[in-house]
Amino acid sequence: MSNPEGSKDTQMRLEGLKEMIKFVYEPCMIKNDLKHHMKKFVENIQTSIQQAYGNVTINVPDISPELSDEQVARQPDTMKKLNSAVEEWTKTIDDTLKLAELKQKGRLHDTASGEAEFWASRSATFNTLYQQLNMHSVKRIKNVSLNFVTFADFDLKRVKLRELHP
Repeated sequence: MSNPEGSKDTQMRLEGLKEMIKFVYEPCMIKNDLKHHMKKFVENIQTSIQQAYGNVTINVPDISPELSDEQVARQPDTMKKLNSAVEEWTKTIDDTLKLAELKQKGRLHDTASGEAEFWASRSATFNTLYQQLNMHSVKRIKNVSLNFVTFADFDLKRVKLRELHP
């Protein structure tokens, strides 16, 4: 599966930086102005983490770049793996959309910043998933697997995601 090894390490470092600022430096600050700017900085780090790593990921099977799409399509085991991945992607899109709908129905925010945080989080989740679905490797799998029925459902879910993604 193509998930960069260094990205998890980077994500953990950013999370650590955010926590250190939030729980060590921020409480020690006396000036409200500086404290406010530091709090905004922590929020920006959190937004960056969400946008870069999101809370939704799809697994993308590796396909040898040396093989043509036709050669890959003639390998039953590989096609089974690709078909399974597409079914998983479809479920991930569907689950993400359902969860977003549930969160929207049950949201109660007392402040404007709470409302903005809700929409930023939702946007980051959709953006992360949308970017993953537009990766070259995902497009290649779609091209190789175009003859399979699973793409009809996948395309319907993807269109719904596209409608909700700004």
